[in-house]
Amino acid sequence: MSLDTNNVAIFLSLTRQKHAAAERPKSKLECHREAIMAAIGEGLPITSIREVLAEHYALKVSYSNLREWIRRQPEFRKTKGGARKPMSKARQAAWDRLANRDPNEPLTLTGK
Repeated sequence: MSLDTNNVAIFLSLTRQKHAAAERPKSKLECHREAIMAAIGEGLPITSIREVLAEHYALKVSYSNLREWIRRQPEFRKTKGGARKPMSKARQAAWDRLANRDPNEPLTLTGK
């Protein structure tokens, strides 16, 4: 059975179009992904992010949909429990003292 080259070209053209359509962003939030993830990384609340998207980009999205979209992003899943706020200087200093303590010195509990 011989294939008509014209039919093959049409088939390939249709397949390429279908593949290109499948690769476009699945969400209207994709074009703002970097900014949204940066805001989450700084510990900004989802409600504030949602308001900025609505006011400045005319992009209305519900709180729950935005939260679920953020949780599906690979950057969010890199750390257990999602993006975390950076430690305060006092808390970081306490951790540093604990890490650099003398191993022969006994540990003592202190109140908060």
